[in-house]
Amino acid sequence: RITARVELPPTPEALPPAAGVPSDASDPGLLREALRLRVRWLQELTARAAWELGRRLTAKGTVEHPHDVSLLRLDELETAVRSDVAPADLPGRTPPVSAPLPARFRLTPNGAVVAIAPARRGRRGRGGIAGAQGAGGGRAVGYVHEGAQSPPEGAVLVVRTLDPGLAAVLPRLGGLVAETGSPLSHLAILARELGLPTAVGVEGATARFPAGSFVMVDGTTGEVQLLEPRPSTVDTSRPVEHESGGAA
Repeated sequence: RITARVELPPTPEALPPAAGVPSDASDPGLLREALRLRVRWLQELTARAAWELGRRLTAKGTVEHPHDVSLLRLDELETAVRSDVAPADLPGRTPPVSAPLPARFRLTPNGAVVAIAPARRGRRGRGGIAGAQGAGGGRAVGYVHEGAQSPPEGAVLVVRTLDPGLAAVLPRLGGLVAETGSPLSHLAILARELGLPTAVGVEGATARFPAGSFVMVDGTTGEVQLLEPRPSTVDTSRPVEHESGGAA
């Protein structure tokens, strides 16, 4: 994110010990995560370099505000830096807005997004919805909480995307359900290490499992099941029922 101030997620006071974490430096999983971390570093450095260029262009009067560099194409930014010339229509530009990506999609040769209907797996019980993939952590039941703001202890967090900022709240959750993502995403790996039942790629999860509903999450099969009868008065402070299990 191109900004003057970088907001980092809070660090949890303590994390339970991670089970089954390999110590061999040549382990493919560790190498994959190390590569992802380096890509993230590169993204962060690029954003900070863009902000610095914006600050300098603002000081020279080429653009009105450092944020304006985010509205420039790469060739336009290069021209502005080398020649102190910005596009004439820059003051009227607005940040591009794109439609949210489907939970599963593929790209055509020209870069267009094509949604893929998810394959249903696992059993479909009473009110049950089979998730796309299980990311490990066993099985748990609990009350649904939406959004990362102050989830109660033992809540099942249902989100659209696996935002890295959710890492700080993982230790207090009873389960995690996401409409997008994969078992190899960074947040899913963290959840698995914490033994948190996690299902990813669950189509329409935020609509199917609203806040306050009582659900079962199976981290092995990826199944998310709405349990009935739903209590008339939901007490999200009630303890979560949890069964340990192997990773998917």
